[in-house]
Amino acid sequence: YVAIAPALFDRVERGLDIGYSPPEIERGRALMQKMSMDNALFDVAAAMKAIASVGSIGIVGYCWGGTVAWVSAAKLEGLACSAPYYGGGVLAHKDLKPRCPVMLHFGEADHAIPIGEVRTWLAARPELAAHIYAAGHGFNCDQRGSYHAESAKLARERYQNGVDDFLTVLDAERTMLLAQSELAFSQTVTATSLVAIYKALGGGWQGR
Repeated sequence: YVAIAPALFDRVERGLDIGYSPPEIERGRALMQKMSMDNALFDVAAAMKAIASVGSIGIVGYCWGGTVAWVSAAKLEGLACSAPYYGGGVLAHKDLKPRCPVMLHFGEADHAIPIGEVRTWLAARPELAAHIYAAGHGFNCDQRGSYHAESAKLARERYQNGVDDFLTVLDAERTMLLAQSELAFSQTVTATSLVAIYKALGGGWQGR
């Protein structure tokens, strides 16, 4: 894989690098409030463009990044799949229709996300792949006290298997379409050459 992480927070503070102590988490939340989803989508699209030559592109995001991953799936062209983890703002954008397959991950004990509302929403959106784990917010981050190794491992396996399967199929389809396009071009060139030979031999072809 090729991975690219756009520095979304550079728009409010360049070179931001904070940890997960309570004061740092509060600072991160304050900075998040200054962020613009429109700017985030612009930066994600720029990152996608930078690696467009590698093939199929998926997006994964955590917390606010999970919300960005969800919104990107609906508003950006060119994504093959999206995996939002415990996106706190997903419910605020719950009516969006993703343009690509999505696999959502939530924690049952998440203090920041009303899981009851998540369950109700997911029940009304059976087309969405979603999993709720016996864990809290940030369960995938091993630098947080809320890290839950079992849930993180299971989520990663589900995400990895889903991405591998989907991207393999997508790349195979792209290869097939490319081969079909090349065949059609070759057939056109052959037909054009035959017409040229026919005319050169005095075959009486009349261009119209």
